[in-house]
Amino acid sequence: MPQSVQVARICTVRQVHSQGDRMVADLELTVIGKSPTEVTDMIAAMNKEGIFAAELRAQNLQKGRGESGS
Repeated sequence: MPQSVQVARICTVRQVHSQGDRMVADLELTVIGKSPTEVTDMIAAMNKEGIFAAELRAQNLQKGRGESGS
């Protein structure tokens, strides 16, 4: 995880099972980043590693105190 993106909540954990010597599960996370680009870059990096298959399901842009976030 980049320093600028934080996991705010683990929403659900589904389909937990063993695959070879690894545990596999579907996770739904709520993450917070300073910009939408940071979150989508994190998703791309996770997919590139081959361990995760991440996708953006929803986006909620936040603004406050002169700052933007997603």
